Amino acid sequence: MRTIFVSEFAGDDPNALAFTRRVRSLAREVSRSGSTVVVTSPEGVRLVAEAGTIKEVHQGPRAPRLRTSGFVITQTISQLLYSFALLRFIRRETPDSVAVMFHDPRLGLLSTLAARFVSGRVVFDAHDSWILLSTTHAGGLRNRIRRKLERMAFRSCDEVTTVSPSLKRLIEQNYRMDVSRVSVVRNGADIPQVLPKAEKDIDIIHLGGPRMYYDTPTFLKALAAVRDSGLSPTVVFLGTRDEEYARRAREETIRLGLEKTVRFLPAVSHDEVGSWLARSKIAVFTMWSVHVSGSNLALKLFEYMAYGLPVAHLGPPGTEVSNLITSQGTGLVASDAEGFSKVLIRLLTDAGLREFLGAKGREVSGEYSWERSGRKMAEVLGVTLRSD
Repeated sequence: MRTIFVSEFAGDDPNALAFTRRVRSLAREVSRSGSTVVVTSPEGVRLVAEAGTIKEVHQGPRAPRLRTSGFVITQTISQLLYSFALLRFIRRETPDSVAVMFHDPRLGLLSTLAARFVSGRVVFDAHDSWILLSTTHAGGLRNRIRRKLERMAFRSCDEVTTVSPSLKRLIEQNYRMDVSRVSVVRNGADIPQVLPKAEKDIDIIHLGGPRMYYDTPTFLKALAAVRDSGLSPTVVFLGTRDEEYARRAREETIRLGLEKTVRFLPAVSHDEVGSWLARSKIAVFTMWSVHVSGSNLALKLFEYMAYGLPVAHLGPPGTEVSNLITSQGTGLVASDAEGFSKVLIRLLTDAGLREFLGAKGREVSGEYSWERSGRKMAEVLGVTLRSD
């Protein structure tokens, strides 16, 4: 069998590392299930995955960069030209199925329609949705258009996959889709058979830099309370971008007197993330809104568990992340600065508790592996699974 993944990102864009990790991991695992997988994106990146091995070959269709008088006109023409190039590419590749993976709803719809012309089965993989994203992006009319375009893309596919049961329900309810046409394919992690040995010189790690949808100010306020208790933990934000929100977080760190213990570091390659986790004692996962982030299960949660780290979670109760951590017993949760400072103090001062929670995370991490998610995606795409 042959499958094409048409993805908004597939290369090494530092602003889309989690997106790219999901694309590449699912492509790799679907190829292990019995299909040759071709990954292509508007960036011009083209990858081929066979039997679990991914290699980059010659470039696929690229969205052209045009110079015209208006940005909207430029973008629309570029995306239309790309969709025609994609149509020719898919027709040439003759796939049995196509997975479409986009944040941009217009390009997602165009790619879906191109796939519909020539592929037997089309699946839209939505690891996020404008049902939620519209609350963090300005422009009421623009967001309504985005949601309508996304709804058209979803309803044009044979099936939609998404990352959590609650996001599945939101898509079904808001876009009036039959429950049989929306499936959950979770994010995951590659589970190391043996944990790498390293000196634990980082007390607290946060994968990803400060972002608008993370509750970074409350996290920093909790760290100040931990400092006032007499502890001075070292903290690393790994994957910090050069953007306004991150700059404000740095300024707040200085204002609180935490600049000597809190470091904001740029992104590293995925192959290097494991070594940073191995150096850490506690992993932090934060979010600021139930409506925006409550339905998401970001892949870093599963990476924390795979590397045996206890998870300290700051966020509203009742979210997918909070429920998973508490039900599986892999960490501690709190919803405000005072409660989170107590969580951090408890984990920092109790090595036995850290070991217990980390071991529990390792124990259940197999349920949230890319291998398991890839096999589910293969089933949705109609790939005949190998018996071995």
